Amino acid sequence: MTINDDYIRHTFTILFDVPTDAAANHEMTRDVLNAAVSRITELIETDARLQALLQQHGIEYGWEEGSWER
Repeated sequence: MTINDDYIRHTFTILFDVPTDAAANHEMTRDVLNAAVSRITELIETDARLQALLQQHGIEYGWEEGSWER
C-alpha cells in the first residue's frame, strides 16, 4: 500500500488463536496477548543488528492496536 510519495507500506499478520474458554476471560486474554506483543516489540527494538539494517535502508516500522484492545 502506498502511503505517500516516499513510502510503500508492507505488512504481515501474526495470528493468536485463543481457545473459546480462555477467550471468555477478557482480562486474561488481554494480559497474555499484550505480554506476547510486548516481547516481540522488545526483541525488534533491542536487536542492534536489525536496527542498523533498518536504518541503513531508511525503513521505518510501527505498530497498530491489537484487535483485542478494540
